[in-house]
Amino acid sequence: KEQEQLKSIADQHIHLVHTVQNLAERKDAIRNLIELLKSMKSLYAVYEQAMQDYENADKDYECKRQQYEDLYHHFIEGQAGRLALLLVEGEPCPVCGSTSHPRKAVGTDTVIDESKLDEAKTQMDEALNIKQNKNEAMQKARQDYENKRNLASHEGRKIIDSSFNPDEVNITDLEDKLKDCREELNNKTTEMNKAKEDGDKYLK
Repeated sequence: KEQEQLKSIADQHIHLVHTVQNLAERKDAIRNLIELLKSMKSLYAVYEQAMQDYENADKDYECKRQQYEDLYHHFIEGQAGRLALLLVEGEPCPVCGSTSHPRKAVGTDTVIDESKLDEAKTQMDEALNIKQNKNEAMQKARQDYENKRNLASHEGRKIIDSSFNPDEVNITDLEDKLKDCREELNNKTTEMNKAKEDGDKYLK
């Protein structure tokens, strides 16, 4: 009878050892999943900001491009107007060579200095460069977020269930699961240690 009781205690201890190991692994897995989800949400915030930065840079570039094109249009009109003033009927045009000038360009009141045009071109090019950099940053932020989301989705389906959706999960619920798991682990660890003590008593 004593032998049977000892075997029962030993079996109980082995079962509890496996239970404790499984609970410890589940506790670590849930904790890691929570960290993954927090990191995912943080990366999404970075991605959202990167999208906003890109939109702002795109608007700034379009504004600078339009300013440059308007200035360039006025500059060409001004150049044509100045050239038209020098044309003499019967003498060849320095641009096309025609000696007849029936439709001379009309000069504009707005005279654009070439240095002002160059400055607008520089500003447009700088804005384009910023836009391209912001686009690269946005693409990287999106990739970082999607990689983390895919990992969280994979781990969540493995740990929680097959319908796990990282975008809809409530982290507080997972933290409650982690708390319950820790409590159960502590209880089972206490039971395991007691079973070992009971077995040691029989062996003495």
